[in-house]
Amino acid sequence: MSEKEEQIDHLLDLARMKLSSKEKEEITKDLSGILKYVNQLNEVDVVNIKPMTGGTANTNITKEDAPNDQIDTDPARLVDALSDKKDNYMKIPPVFS
Repeated sequence: MSEKEEQIDHLLDLARMKLSSKEKEEITKDLSGILKYVNQLNEVDVVNIKPMTGGTANTNITKEDAPNDQIDTDPARLVDALSDKKDNYMKIPPVFS
C-alpha cells in the first residue's frame, strides 16, 4: 500500500467513512489536485503584502448608545395611550388559542 493510500485510509478512519476502491481512487485523484493547487499558492510571493481581516477596508458605522430622554416612561400615561386596554392593563391577543 502506498503512502497516499495509507493517508487516505487514515482520513477515512477519522471521518468514519467506508468507500469502495473506485471511490478511494477518485478521492486520491481529487486530493492530489487540491494539494497541487495549494503548492502553487505557496509559491506566490507575499512578503510585502499586508494581512487583511476582511474583504474590504470599510468599517461599520455605529451610533452612540445613549439614553433618550424624550421617551415617556410613566406607566399611567403609557396605559392611557394604548388603544386596547382593560382595568389599567394592556390587552393583547392570546398567544395560544
